[in-house]
Amino acid sequence: MPRPTVNEFLRVYKVSKRQEDDISAVCLALRIELHDGQLDCVSIGVGGVAATPVRARQTEAALTGQVWTQALIEKAKTTLRAEFAPISDMRASSGYRTEVLGNLLQRFWLQSQGQDDVSLDDVLLQELCA
Repeated sequence: MPRPTVNEFLRVYKVSKRQEDDISAVCLALRIELHDGQLDCVSIGVGGVAATPVRARQTEAALTGQVWTQALIEKAKTTLRAEFAPISDMRASSGYRTEVLGNLLQRFWLQSQGQDDVSLDDVLLQELCA
């Protein structure tokens, strides 16, 4: 009997005004294990949305046992964004934090699919205007 294909992905994202020595507006840490394309183990930690870092347990539950697809990510983004009610402060507004959470989850999915990071440092102005 063939052994199942197991893939593990782990990423931590920090969004802040400055990358060095700055408190993040949003932090998202994700770890998943895929067994033959199905999510077996999901851990999601979130910072910047509560008084202390918290687990996104509702989103973890929504993902666990599901097939890892773009359609699933769309549903999970909605769950993640609804799971917290962050405050607005000098680092970021509540709406910004909520939007960024879902965007980071989308980024994680894209990276798990092998898409390279895209940075403005890598894009030439001519390419943007083409």
